Amino acid sequence: MVKTTPIPLYNNLSGKSLFESSSPRFREYRRLWEERPKSFEPGEFPLFLDLEVTNRCNLKCSFCATTYFGPEVRRGFIELELVKKILREGRDNNLYGVKFNDRGEPLLHPDLAEFVAYAKDMGWWTSTSTPTPTC
Repeated sequence: MVKTTPIPLYNNLSGKSLFESSSPRFREYRRLWEERPKSFEPGEFPLFLDLEVTNRCNLKCSFCATTYFGPEVRRGFIELELVKKILREGRDNNLYGVKFNDRGEPLLHPDLAEFVAYAKDMGWWTSTSTPTPTC
């Protein structure tokens, strides 16, 4: 059996590894996360959802597909009510968490804080990715 070793990237703000959680719900989530691929059983609903809230970006990185979207690709923001509908469906299907975004810059979305608050109110783990430079 291959054992994964968490890297510091997965620490919370206090420096504690997220994988050291004693929460029964987190332990169940991690168990399913590791078992499902091995058994080729995806389950009836995802464990964790990646939700692209925008395909807009304020950068033009040479290596990113977003930079090369042509005029046929409509750029925009997902609507608040659609996000709430998706998250309610997740709640009804025992979703464990949600990551807001994939390609665009989620911090450009004017409702991002409300999306996160809505998901946190459901008791989920939330995360996001951002291409914005921090230096």
